Amino acid sequence: MADLSNDGAPAEARDILDSHEAARYLGVHGETIRRLARRGGIPAFKIGKDWRFSRAALREWMQANPAQAQQPLVLVVDDERSVRESVSIALEAEQFRVAMAATGDDALELTANEQPHIVVLDLLMPGMTGGAALKQLRARYPNIPVIVTTGYPDGELMSEALESAPFTLLAKPVPIKTLVAVIRGMIAGSRMDQDGRVR
Repeated sequence: MADLSNDGAPAEARDILDSHEAARYLGVHGETIRRLARRGGIPAFKIGKDWRFSRAALREWMQANPAQAQQPLVLVVDDERSVRESVSIALEAEQFRVAMAATGDDALELTANEQPHIVVLDLLMPGMTGGAALKQLRARYPNIPVIVTTGYPDGELMSEALESAPFTLLAKPVPIKTLVAVIRGMIAGSRMDQDGRVR
């Protein structure tokens, strides 16, 4: 008899991830996963037109490629998809891992099990504001470096965010080269423990 999960799915099915799930598991952008799969850089197989990944095989791959798994993780929180994707492409070209969230709630979910090295946070988003998300992130990870991006540096959103200072402020639109340079400097200046967490 097959081993079943709580939802009735066979155990072997729970071990198979789609590209979105694999990206979250590894803490990288979905397109990075698909690019690696296409060139054979990561264990993957196709079902129809979609890539699938074995959780166990990904775990072994991470153990065999610790340098890639230990790259700094940057969380980009912005409701504009074009912003998230352009920042992600630029950071991955610099060998950072990138996680992306469109809302504050998504950001908190993504950081439940892994602390990013840096958070790039927009203030004006639907639902939870950037300031409210920052407050909860600070409660979870008090010393995490944060870059706040906003087109409204003098408004109520900024006042809310200042309650959870310090952070680095960059006015939108932020040139990608500037953002990458600031992130590089923050990573270099941060003190990390052996697990890569900010102290």
